[in-house]
Amino acid sequence: MDVRDTRWVALVIEEMVPAILRRGFNGLFLDTLDNPPELERRDPVGNAGMTQAAARLVKALKLHWPQVPIILNRGYELLDSVARDIDHVLGESVYADYDFETKTYGKVPEPLYKWQVETLQRAQMSNPALSVLTLDY
Repeated sequence: MDVRDTRWVALVIEEMVPAILRRGFNGLFLDTLDNPPELERRDPVGNAGMTQAAARLVKALKLHWPQVPIILNRGYELLDSVARDIDHVLGESVYADYDFETKTYGKVPEPLYKWQVETLQRAQMSNPALSVLTLDY
């Protein structure tokens, strides 16, 4: 799905989230929002604006449902824009990760670890109420 497409955003805002909330769920876990920035990196022309559109989606969710907790899984490139619009951020594979090629667990390289920690700390400074969670493998 193309997060830049207003029809898709309208579907999420007008139909999908209300249906989820009607079923008794009390929060939104936003996974794979690190994909739009990755797509934009891979094809800067064809995917221009993906990162900004993903941030707009997060902001729209909070605007429509301010009382509904939002958890952002990774999505580090969005954090500077959305830290005040989310309630929790999940840093997945901050310290350790699983290598699917070798089928082994191992530490994340030190520079990547430090970058993630600094990114999460910066988000928390922007929103002191932001809960930072981690999930390591």
